[in-house]
Amino acid sequence: MEIRYSKTALQDLDEIWEWTASNFGVSQADDYLQFVQQTIGSLAESPDLSRKVIGHDTFRYLLIQWRPRSNGHVVLFTISGETIEIAHIFHTSQDWAGQLKNG
Repeated sequence: MEIRYSKTALQDLDEIWEWTASNFGVSQADDYLQFVQQTIGSLAESPDLSRKVIGHDTFRYLLIQWRPRSNGHVVLFTISGETIEIAHIFHTSQDWAGQLKNG
């Protein structure tokens, strides 16, 4: 499967890097962004790692955590044919399900 990123998702990645760099340093930001992108890339081989979003037939999500029981990110995406479209990447502290309901 092919993975594509929406403009919003690309902006999310930039913001994740910026926040991590300002709080933990450039090296940590590079490492974390690489981890996030590799984990998203694993969807191409195993989309079943994700879960369906309850109440939304088209959306699926993947929880990404650097360490177990820590904050992380929720990747929201759709699958169409052989393409995975990454729509948005939310921090786990955000109400991503509520934002999805509100459009």
